[in-house]
Amino acid sequence: MKLRKLLILTGIVFVLLVLVVIKNSFQKKHNVVGQMEEPEIALVNSSMNIFASKIIIYKGDDAQNKVILSRQNDGQWVLESKLGLKARNEAVDNLFNSLKDLKGELRGDSKSVFADFQIQDNQAAHLILSGADNKPLAHLVVSFKSPNDNQNFIRVFDADKIILVNRNILPAIGLFDKMAKSDGNYFADYRVFPFDVNSVNRIELMVGKKRALALTKSVANVWNFDPANKKSLPDLARVNEYLQNVAGFYAQDILDPNLKSYGLERPLKVLKLSFPKDNKPEAIQIEVGSFLKDKKAYYVRIMPQNQIFILSEFFINNLSRDRSYFTVKDGKSKKK
Repeated sequence: MKLRKLLILTGIVFVLLVLVVIKNSFQKKHNVVGQMEEPEIALVNSSMNIFASKIIIYKGDDAQNKVILSRQNDGQWVLESKLGLKARNEAVDNLFNSLKDLKGELRGDSKSVFADFQIQDNQAAHLILSGADNKPLAHLVVSFKSPNDNQNFIRVFDADKIILVNRNILPAIGLFDKMAKSDGNYFADYRVFPFDVNSVNRIELMVGKKRALALTKSVANVWNFDPANKKSLPDLARVNEYLQNVAGFYAQDILDPNLKSYGLERPLKVLKLSFPKDNKPEAIQIEVGSFLKDKKAYYVRIMPQNQIFILSEFFINNLSRDRSYFTVKDGKSKKK
């Protein structure tokens, strides 16, 4: 009789243990799989691109290297983390488009499964959008682990819910995979001399202390040499070609203007372009400094922005054109 009672008691204990295991297993499954019948969860506000004035991107295991973009008063985005270099508008637009109406389904709701999704703070990518008051509008943590190339596991910082979205936003923040470095180059616009070609009304090139070339555009959009010479007229097609080439100069890198002189106390060459704006003459210029033999490039400074770039000698050679390059051979100016 005693043996029978012992067996019954043992059976009850066994059943209880089995129930506990089943419950724990179900709870784990709930934490990882989530409730499929739950409606999609929105991650960002649809008007985020309107109110955002700062973007911060970094990898959790490399938080000291942040990519920081800020919106200027004129609407232009610049890279604070790259000495105020202009950002490519299409890259910023692509980022906001990737976040538009971002929502997904619950796939986990406990910190206990963060490791399964590789979505810990120090293991995933971080994207912060802030308003004009620097207060965060959104802080997303994006896992580099994904079911496929068109999905992401994402959670809101300091929250436990893990959301699966049918979108891959990692390329839009410049982090194409776990090995990618967060350096901002995806957003960087390395054009050193961007301007509207048609708005230029004066070109002046100095070589050393000598003025090598000067052209001025009249109100009638006709270019002339300065001083004018009726027997030597500029080819308008050549002028436009020259300006388009200059507007397409791309730098190898941007440098801190306060670190060294860069050989700009006495520039080798200076190109100055003038523009009419609000009935007041405005100008930008590129100053050519020392030559870097190992890079086959020059230090250049853009004014009035006071930005220092490294520019290939190929571009500098195209910068230096004399009067004969622009002169019409038959003495007749080609019409625009």
